[in-house]
Amino acid sequence: MNVYWREFEKGYVYVNPTATDVGSVTLPQPLQQLTRANLLSPISSIPSVTSIALNGHNAAILLKTVVVPPIIDTVAPSVPTGFK
Repeated sequence: MNVYWREFEKGYVYVNPTATDVGSVTLPQPLQQLTRANLLSPISSIPSVTSIALNGHNAAILLKTVVVPPIIDTVAPSVPTGFK
């Protein structure tokens, strides 16, 4: 199957560049698939899925259901010593 994917901070993009439909693509985690029908819906109302069908020459945008916040360093660096 020639399905390509790319992970981003808040989700994934899956692309099927071939003319062959793919019946099922297993996702790495539960994700919320954006579609034309739910694009303006609140994120909380979009159900999570664990696999998707991907028709030929199509793409899918999927949002991570849990986005891990980045770790922010709040400790100031120590003062350098030993300079001459």
